[in-house]
Amino acid sequence: MANKEVFLESLRSQYRSDIEMIIKECQHFGRTWLDIEALNSKLGQLHDFASMAGLSEDEWLELIYELSPEVYENLDFGVIAA
Repeated sequence: MANKEVFLESLRSQYRSDIEMIIKECQHFGRTWLDIEALNSKLGQLHDFASMAGLSEDEWLELIYELSPEVYENLDFGVIAA
């Protein structure tokens, strides 16, 4: 768990602009559902994270809440992309 927290903190600090870009690309046009598959796919395209399994729904929600609050406000928490 500690490793995951360190990883999330590195995303927030060192890769902030990349993560913000990924969020904007995957949650575009006022999309109200969380597209975890697209988010993790884009994250995996970043060179440093190509071998990662991806982030969970809760981890993405945390990042979106912190880095793109306008996107977070538009999410309908009853609908998650499969």
